[in-house]
Amino acid sequence: MELVYLWVGKYNNFEKQGFSFNGKYQCIYDETTNQLTITENKYFLNIFPKNINITAIVGKNGSGKSNLLHCIIGGIFQNNNNWRGIENLFFVLKGDDSFYIAKDDDTKAPTNFKTLSLEDVKKYLYFSLFDFSLVQPPLWNEWDNYKKNYSLEPSVDYQGSGPNGLSKVTPIGFDANLSSLATYFYKYIDNKILIQNSIDKYDIIKIKYKRKININFLEFEKNVILKYYENHDTLFGITKNEFEQKKALPDYKQFEIFSLDEDEIELIAYLDLFFQVELASSQNKTLGFYNLSLGYKMLIANIGLILKTIQKRANTRDVVFLLDEIETSLHPNWQRNIVTMFVEIFKNYQRKIHFIFASHSPFLLSDLQNENCIFLKKNHETMEVLYSLHDKKQTFGANIHTLLSDAFFMEDGLMGEFAKEKINKAITILNKQGKLSKSSLAYCEQIISIIGEPILKRQLQRMLDSKRLHKMDEIDRLKADISELHQKLKKLENRK
Repeated sequence: MELVYLWVGKYNNFEKQGFSFNGKYQCIYDETTNQLTITENKYFLNIFPKNINITAIVGKNGSGKSNLLHCIIGGIFQNNNNWRGIENLFFVLKGDDSFYIAKDDDTKAPTNFKTLSLEDVKKYLYFSLFDFSLVQPPLWNEWDNYKKNYSLEPSVDYQGSGPNGLSKVTPIGFDANLSSLATYFYKYIDNKILIQNSIDKYDIIKIKYKRKININFLEFEKNVILKYYENHDTLFGITKNEFEQKKALPDYKQFEIFSLDEDEIELIAYLDLFFQVELASSQNKTLGFYNLSLGYKMLIANIGLILKTIQKRANTRDVVFLLDEIETSLHPNWQRNIVTMFVEIFKNYQRKIHFIFASHSPFLLSDLQNENCIFLKKNHETMEVLYSLHDKKQTFGANIHTLLSDAFFMEDGLMGEFAKEKINKAITILNKQGKLSKSSLAYCEQIISIIGEPILKRQLQRMLDSKRLHKMDEIDRLKADISELHQKLKKLENRK
């Protein structure tokens, strides 16, 4: 089962708007006749493995990228109160041989296709919303849906806040969470992927008791670990008695990552509160995961999070990953490799995996065709979908400047606003008629000397040289006048 299309009657700045998530098909919904037309795009070239689909959602801040991701999740998992106010929403899904309309009972939707309930969708698709931005939205699903049918990540645990709602609980340190997710990455990743992308290999977990920790202050976290002991004799070789008695370990206990079970890995983030937990390399003892850059650690952890979701939660279902700003903290070179890494890592899974990126990265967009992109443009209080770039320009393999100008709607240019103001001031000065003051000429000379764009630099330098020549011409003229006056004065003196 795969996601093909979404229609939204009303949600925030979306109004009577359709969104296509599969370039192979064109969906057109006529609200007047309540009919949906689906045609196959015969010219669409699928450049990804058969089990992978990638969609990018792009646009300016405020255009609705995150809203669209939340609308997908909210449309399927909202509780009966519908407090987000989503109106008349339906999905188009494709099975092996047929298209289906997925909707709730009260939604007006096309009648010319088979219908699925939203509960039925959960049997075939697992949804996971990964919000890598600094602020995550609140949850709006019932308790028993969470993790069973979808997840909001990165996360550690959730507790109820009211009869149907949930709120995020984050007792775990940021680095500890990254280490836990990175452990999933190294447990499931193929060594060839590490070599191809020059990623350091960490294959060992080291554990040692922390000093001066009062477990009584950490009751919630302590109980999470004690629950593990209900079905296991040891946790990383530590017995329940050793844990409760806070016995200091004489030295590091060391474990190979591939030998750890998933329940142990799940607790690494909690263990960091009581132990020193380190990812290490058996091949290079100087490598330490904590010493890596934040972007490097986040890339590994983010992919580990996706691997964990597929292995631990989705069971045999196809998966839709909604990824909001996955490029956060990543160096541009890592951004260039996101699509390649995802394809190489997930191409051999025996299920369909759909990645939907809401992104500001032109590098990611240059790996996708137009048909794999949703371009959002804000028009006053509403939003519109553009179905191609200006003048039918292609995104695949496009240069970064073109993508920034067109796909990301940067109408005001690609130069920093501060530099633009300084350069415009120099241009204004150089365009003035007549001679310039010494301070004006000095300002222009200084600004031109630090401009990095060569064509602009050369043009302004010509303008400055022209002003200097004008000044030299004026000096020569004055010198000539002075010389002529000297000659006249000399003649007058000779007549005496």
